[in-house]
Amino acid sequence: IAEYVSGSGVLKTLNLDANELDLPKLRGTDPVESLDLSRKSLGPASAIVIASLIAGNAVLTTVDLTCNTICGIDVDGAGEYDASGIVALADALKVNGVLTSLELWDNKIGDEGAAALASALRVNRVLTTLKLGHNNIRAEGAAAIAEALRGNGVLTNLDIEINDIGPGGAEAIAEALQGNEVLKSLNLWDNSIGDEGAKALASALRVNGVLTSLDVGFNSLTEEAALGIIRVERQRNKLTSLGLARC
Repeated sequence: IAEYVSGSGVLKTLNLDANELDLPKLRGTDPVESLDLSRKSLGPASAIVIASLIAGNAVLTTVDLTCNTICGIDVDGAGEYDASGIVALADALKVNGVLTSLELWDNKIGDEGAAALASALRVNRVLTTLKLGHNNIRAEGAAAIAEALRGNGVLTNLDIEINDIGPGGAEAIAEALQGNEVLKSLNLWDNSIGDEGAKALASALRVNGVLTSLDVGFNSLTEEAALGIIRVERQRNKLTSLGLARC
């Protein structure tokens, strides 16, 4: 289907997963820069078609796929995991040269999906915002993203809220932050990072001079762990936004 759609110059709509995809906008023949495909129950097949069109799109800068089922799992956790859609989107990011913002909030991409996106981040030179909240990402997926951050020179906004990366995932990201010179905003709200994760982030802040927004709220931090971040930031004086709510 993706091959047919990519090669067709006349097809204007395609109905998959009970939703019509606007093909001119996805191709870039309709000059819109932002496309909202959120909450449309789009599954793996739709994601593959979308990816095939995004790959060659020279117009779209923002795509929102929030709250879909691109990996076959719905919001209630029902369904069978299928990574083909997220892998296709990651492959599209490797060749697309204009997309700057991708929102994938609540698509249950898991560690496999996070690893696929991480591989794209290693070569992508335009994406500045990536939102991956509520996606069943654990320490393994966070570690893959962290490794990609070491070599990525463009991503400025990374949102991984409401996942379960744990202390290990936070430590991996913190280590990457020590050498990253572009990421400005990091959201780790509700990730079970604990005190060990908070301590690692505090250590990273000592040497990182670019991060201006950090949210580690709802992570079961002790007062001492939260104060550790605050003490470092008092000396660093770079953050314009620090989230410690319900720690």
